[in-house]
Amino acid sequence: MKGKSMVSKTIAFKVFAISNNIALFISLSIVIVLVSIIPFKRKPHMRLLSIAHKIMWVAIAFMASGYVTATWMILPHSEGMQWLSVILIALGGGSLGTIFIGLTVILVERWLRKFKWKKTRKEGANSYEDSQNSDVESQNSRDRLLLTPATTSSGKACERN
Repeated sequence: MKGKSMVSKTIAFKVFAISNNIALFISLSIVIVLVSIIPFKRKPHMRLLSIAHKIMWVAIAFMASGYVTATWMILPHSEGMQWLSVILIALGGGSLGTIFIGLTVILVERWLRKFKWKKTRKEGANSYEDSQNSDVESQNSRDRLLLTPATTSSGKACERN
């Protein structure tokens, strides 16, 4: 069997070939979209980045499945070597899973903060206490009082203490 793949008929090889190709072309598509210089306004640009971010996670998932199946194909399956494939898959999957869970927690926290901010902004839109710029506004009003000359009832300027 010179020049013919020995594993080409296995399910692991088919999963590897499909995962590897999908991951490659999704990744290349995202890179092309992100590298191309297209002038966008802020909102469409942020939407494009959000979509690209989600699609990149799909590519990463396919890369991980391609790696796992390739590892499964090339490692021997004898009794003394089973631990190696389990350790490698657990390390790779564990680190990727930990990162994914951590990023999900950060995203949910951000959504909750944004929801709370919108709720307080909506409830206290006209309230001076709820204003995020209240410190700046109060400082500006104090500065205006200090910079404008005090006047008497006759309109003449007088000195402040």
